[in-house]
Amino acid sequence: MTAGRKKQSKHMREMAHKSLKMGSIILGSALSIAALDAYHHVETVSAKENTVHFAATSNPFLNQLIPHAYEIANDNDLYASVMMAQAILESGWGQSGLSLPPYNNLFGIKGNYNGQSAVFDTLEDDGTGNYYGIKDGFRVYPSFHESLEDYADILRHGISGAPYFYAGTWKSNTNSYQDATAWLTGRYATDTSYGTKLNQIIEANDLTKYDTPAGSGKHSNATLTGNHGSQSTGRQSYTVQPGDGLFTVANRLGITVNEARRLNGGSDFIYPGQQFTTAKKQASQKPATKPT
Repeated sequence: MTAGRKKQSKHMREMAHKSLKMGSIILGSALSIAALDAYHHVETVSAKENTVHFAATSNPFLNQLIPHAYEIANDNDLYASVMMAQAILESGWGQSGLSLPPYNNLFGIKGNYNGQSAVFDTLEDDGTGNYYGIKDGFRVYPSFHESLEDYADILRHGISGAPYFYAGTWKSNTNSYQDATAWLTGRYATDTSYGTKLNQIIEANDLTKYDTPAGSGKHSNATLTGNHGSQSTGRQSYTVQPGDGLFTVANRLGITVNEARRLNGGSDFIYPGQQFTTAKKQASQKPATKPT
């Protein structure tokens, strides 16, 4: 090797050595900066978490749902309005045996939760609107919070072999809560009027105010303010009892049978535990009169 080539080779080795040292310095600095940035990012997220305040409603059961449903739905790209409407419909406003302690199953989800389950009587729709009774096992939860979380997990991850089974309920895949309730009909429940019933509950109780825009992402806590369970909302409710018909519902609410039928999606079929909610009538208005 000539002297010139040796000199050139030595120069290249020195440059490579310097580059290696500089690369190590840069890489080390980058990792330090990244670690520092990650630390600050975690702190920033924590600092930016905000609390949303909602006025308490006159319904104690709804007040129990609102904070949990708002947070869980927002974190999972779901509609809080649909989540609460399903909890209301499936549990009969928290009065079904399955929703009461120690079961706390708001959505009628079958199977077991962490190995815990209980057998209950239930009704199934044969697909034509006719109901028949069966016994089945249902999940048991420590509290409503776990029930709501499990519900959200099912809607986000689907069923065995079909992870996108409930993708039509996600805010990012829909234009409104009505798209989500339509998707649930025939999928989540066999009841052919399931979506209509959910829509009625959402509209009657103004549940859309608890929904957040798709892609909002940022976690928010929710709290209720005011006198929980005793506020006047200008609405009245009646829970269907065994043996009731639309006339009884209409009479209790001070409305006509046709108005009660409209609240029920045009159907005469009602069931124990179903709740009808409507605006309070003025004293001068007369309740339903029994057909002759």
